[in-house]
Amino acid sequence: MKLFSTPKVQQKSGVFFLNHSTDVNENALGWGLKPSAARAKVYADQHNLPFWRVEDGFIGYLNHPTAKSNLLSLSVDTTGIYYDATNPSDMEAYIAAGIPEQFSARLNLSNDEYVSSRDHRNLTARVQAFRQSLIDNQITKYNLCGQAQNAPLLERNAVLVIDQTFGDLSVEYSYASADSFKKMLQAALDENPNSTIYIKTHPDVLLGKKTGFIQTEWVKAEWLASKKVQFIYQACNPIALIQQVERVYTVCSQMGFEALLNSKHVVTFGAPFYAGWGLTDDRGKIPQRRLQLKSERGVVSIDDLVFAAYFCYVRYVHPISKKRCEPEDIAHFIQLQKGVAGNNSHHNKRFDTLYCCDFSLWKRAFLPYFLRHYAKSVKFIKSENIHNLKAKKNDGLLIWGAKPLPEKTPEHLKTNILRCEDGFVRSIGLGADLRRPASLVIDKTGIYFDPRQPSDLENILQNKVFNKTEIKRAEKLITLLVQSKVSKYNVAQVSTELDAFQPDGKKVILVVGQVEDDASIQTGCPKTKTNSSLLKQVRQQNPDAYLVYKPHPDVLSGNRTGDIPQIEVESLADLQVQTTSIIEMIELADELHTMSSLAGFEALLRGKKVHCYGMPFYAGWGLTHDDLVITRRTKKLTLAELVHGSLIDYPKYIDWESGFFTTPEQIIEGFTGKAEQFAGRSQLNTFFSRNWRKIRFIVEALTYKQTS
Repeated sequence: MKLFSTPKVQQKSGVFFLNHSTDVNENALGWGLKPSAARAKVYADQHNLPFWRVEDGFIGYLNHPTAKSNLLSLSVDTTGIYYDATNPSDMEAYIAAGIPEQFSARLNLSNDEYVSSRDHRNLTARVQAFRQSLIDNQITKYNLCGQAQNAPLLERNAVLVIDQTFGDLSVEYSYASADSFKKMLQAALDENPNSTIYIKTHPDVLLGKKTGFIQTEWVKAEWLASKKVQFIYQACNPIALIQQVERVYTVCSQMGFEALLNSKHVVTFGAPFYAGWGLTDDRGKIPQRRLQLKSERGVVSIDDLVFAAYFCYVRYVHPISKKRCEPEDIAHFIQLQKGVAGNNSHHNKRFDTLYCCDFSLWKRAFLPYFLRHYAKSVKFIKSENIHNLKAKKNDGLLIWGAKPLPEKTPEHLKTNILRCEDGFVRSIGLGADLRRPASLVIDKTGIYFDPRQPSDLENILQNKVFNKTEIKRAEKLITLLVQSKVSKYNVAQVSTELDAFQPDGKKVILVVGQVEDDASIQTGCPKTKTNSSLLKQVRQQNPDAYLVYKPHPDVLSGNRTGDIPQIEVESLADLQVQTTSIIEMIELADELHTMSSLAGFEALLRGKKVHCYGMPFYAGWGLTHDDLVITRRTKKLTLAELVHGSLIDYPKYIDWESGFFTTPEQIIEGFTGKAEQFAGRSQLNTFFSRNWRKIRFIVEALTYKQTS
C-alpha cells in the first residue's frame, strides 16, 4: 500500500484498519482532502491503482491526539470523503441504502470484506442498542480530554451553538464560510429570545492549537454582561452539554450528528453528511445529488445514519488486541477506561484522596493503575501515622483484604472504607512470588472471602437481576475458561505424577489444600481450619473413594503455612499431586472437597460436585453441597449468574502491556497457553529460582511505565 503523509495510520498499525480482499500493496491512500492526498490521487491515476481517502473515525480517540492518545478508528472512503459535500462519497451511498436485512449486503457498496463474528439477524435492534450505549456513556470523538462532570450546568431552555476551528476543510467543503457562523449565531439569538445562548469552543482552540470562527466582538457587550450569551471554554464532554439542551445550532460539526443521536433539534448552516435527509433543519446549501437520493429512498431514520456512519463507513482496531473489531467493542473499551462499565457500577463515589494503608513497596507499584476510577489522588501511609492524617470529608481509606482498621482512624474515614484483594483470574505465576495481578477487586461493603458481613459481591449475587445478554455473555465466558484451562495463578509445570493415578473405578475425590493462615480460612472457616482436618474429614466420610490431595502452590513454594507431614498424607490419601495443574486434576475428579478454595469455583465451571466445609463466596447459592449455612444468601443462582457476578461485575482487570482496563475475556485469551511457557522457564523450584523470580517480578512492577 502506498501511503501519502499519513503518519497517524503508520503509527497506529493502519494495516489492521485497511485490510481488503485485494492486495494491500496495490492501493494508494491519502489523508482526507489535504494537499498530500491530491498527490496520492495523481499517483493512483498514473499507476491505475484504487485510491482511498481516510480520516479519523467518529469515535476517534480515547483522549485528544495531542496527548498521544490511541487512534481507535478510521473512516475509509473509496469515492470521496464524508465531509466533502461538493462530491459524492461512500457515506451518502450507505445512508441511501439504509439498513440491509443481512449485514453482508453492505459489501455491495463497500470495499470492506471484514466479516463480523456477531449475530446479525436483527441489525436494526443492534444499531438501536449501540446508539443507546453512545447516549448512556456519552461517547464522542475525543473521549477522555473532557469529562462529563466538568460540564457546566446550563440554564433551562438553553441553546447550544457550536464553534469550529478556523481553516477547517470541512467548513469550506460544506458550502460554508466565516459568514455562515455569523448567520448561525444571529439566527440562534433571533429564534430564541428568551433563552441563554451557549457557544461551545472547539477542543483544539482550548488547547491553544487553533483559533475558532466565532469572535467575542460579534456579541454585544450587554449580552455578555447579562450572560445572555456565554462562551464555554472549559474542557468537558460535549454530550454532557448536548443532553442539557433541546436545540443545537451548527455549521457542520460532528456535534450536530451527536445531537441528532440524542434526539435534539439540530439546525445546520453548512452541508454536513447528516444534513439533507429530513432529520435536520437545514439553512445552508444541500447538494441536489443528496436530495435526489433522499427522494428515491424515502424516509431516512436516525438508525440509518448510525448504521452508515458507525458500522459501514468506519473501521476499528482494539487498542489491546491490535485486531479489527466491532463498534460495540470500542464503545465498551471506552466505558471501561471511563470507569462507568458494569464491573464498576457498584462504585458511585469518587474520592478526592484515597489513602492506602500499610501497602508493600511492590503493591505500591501497581495499585495506582487500578485506583484511577476511585480517587483523584492516591497516597500511601503507615497505620502508625494515621492519627496525624489531615483527611477531608471526601477522602477515603483503602485496606488490603480483611485487615482490621488501624487504631485512631479518623471518624469520618471510617465511613469511607474500601477493601482490596486479588481477583479470581490473577496472573501467570504466584502472588507470593511477587507476580503483579491482572485483576483486583475493590469492595466498599466488605470483602468477598469474609462471610461475617456482606460484601459488594454478595450484594450483586443476592440482588441483581441478570438479563439475557448478561447470561449469554457469562455462558460464553464459562466455555472460554473451560477450553483455555485458565485458572487463578496458571502455574502449570511438566509433571509425571499422574503415572501413579489409578482409581480402578472408584469415585475420585480431589481434596484441595489451602494456606492455613490465609484470611479466607480465618474468617470463613469456623469449624474446619486446617488442611489436615479437612483431609481427615473427607476420608472419614468417604472411606471407599479414591482421594487425591493437592497442596496449595504457595505452601509448596515454602512461602506460606499449611504443610501436612508426608506420612499423614500417605495414610489418608491415595495420591498426592504437587506439580500437576489444578485444572487437570479437577477434570479427572468426580467431586472436589474444599474449605473455601477458589478451586471449588473452578470445579463448578466444569460441572463437578463441590463440597464446601467453609463459607466461600460461591457457597450458599444452591450450587454446592454446604457444611455450613449463610442465612443472608437466600437466592438460588444459575452457574451463569454466579459467573457474571463474580468475574464480570465484581473485579477490575488491567492489561499490563497497554496499561488499559480490559475484560476478563481478553485477560483469559492473553493467559491461554502462557502457563506452560512460564513453567518451562521455572522448572527448578529451588530457593534461588524462587527468589530470582521474585527479583524479576518486582523489577518489572517498579519499572513499569504505561505506554498508552
